[in-house]
Amino acid sequence: MPAKIDFNIIYEGIINYTRKLGRIPTNAEIDQNDNLPSYRTIHTAFVKNQGQGYIPYLISKC
Repeated sequence: MPAKIDFNIIYEGIINYTRKLGRIPTNAEIDQNDNLPSYRTIHTAFVKNQGQGYIPYLISKC
């Protein structure tokens, strides 16, 4: 069974990382960031009905 994901931590991590880079991070950059779960983990957790992808969706929620 997959570990429970704390969405607030992911929101904060994605937003902070996006601000740090000054652009939306790539999937590979997310995988390389030790403060975030893997791209696939985030993608699986978030992308149910968001056709536009998880990062724009997360950013739009802030």
